[in-house]
Amino acid sequence: MEVLELSGERRERLAARELAAPQVATFAERLQNREPCLLEELERAFRIVMVEGVRNAMIAAFQRLDLWPPQPPPPGIEDDDCCYEDVNSPVPVIAQRLYNDDVRRLLAVPCDGVQSPWLQRALTAAFIVDFATEVKARERKS
Repeated sequence: MEVLELSGERRERLAARELAAPQVATFAERLQNREPCLLEELERAFRIVMVEGVRNAMIAAFQRLDLWPPQPPPPGIEDDDCCYEDVNSPVPVIAQRLYNDDVRRLLAVPCDGVQSPWLQRALTAAFIVDFATEVKARERKS
């Protein structure tokens, strides 16, 4: 029988997977047992994923409507007004506020190459939701 040589990257991934396996199993069991603190974190992560999804859909819609950013900017909207969730406002005002929020997020990115705190939060939340979804799917198959 021929032993296959693993590439360095593949070997590192396999080692990382083996190292993480006990923690993955522990957290999967805690989710299956419906541990209250984990369910609370899962709910928070799900809300973050949903908010980011709606935000991204709004940005795409405003871009398609040539309102990214609105030209000219709506009067009375300051650069630090980022309250785009107020959907009772006129559409150009919502677009400007969302644009302001986007600029604020871009300016918050550290110069040392670290990810935006908002992006990091969204990615972490998505990982948590994906993990819980996979645990639930495996639970159903059993």
